[in-house]
Amino acid sequence: MLGKITFIKIVGILVMLSLFSTFDIAWAGKQFSRNMQAIQGSWARTDGHYQIDIHRGQDGSLQARYFNPQPIHVASTTTREQDGILSVVIVLQDINYQGSTYTLAYNRDKDILQGTYLHGGSGQLYAVEFTRK
Repeated sequence: MLGKITFIKIVGILVMLSLFSTFDIAWAGKQFSRNMQAIQGSWARTDGHYQIDIHRGQDGSLQARYFNPQPIHVASTTTREQDGILSVVIVLQDINYQGSTYTLAYNRDKDILQGTYLHGGSGQLYAVEFTRK
């Protein structure tokens, strides 16, 4: 009887592990998809000296740092995976950057982040692209 219970526990653990390998994993109440690992790293904007570093924070969520070339305060980083598309929204909050926002999607085929940059001060919207450093 004890052997049968142990076997059932092992099978249950293996089933749970297989589920975690294909679905979102929760850390400290935040969602992190294993697919999101693809956007981690350092990215350079193709039209200037702007840089984004995306890394996993202590709570397990992805967080961004932004440089132009000096550090600019990032108010929030939001990641999302929908219909196989990985996206990140980075809101800046610093002198001359109040409300400036990057909305980027990951292009797997080209290994680039592409999307828009909304300049908070002027309201102008720019098409942007980041390549991996």
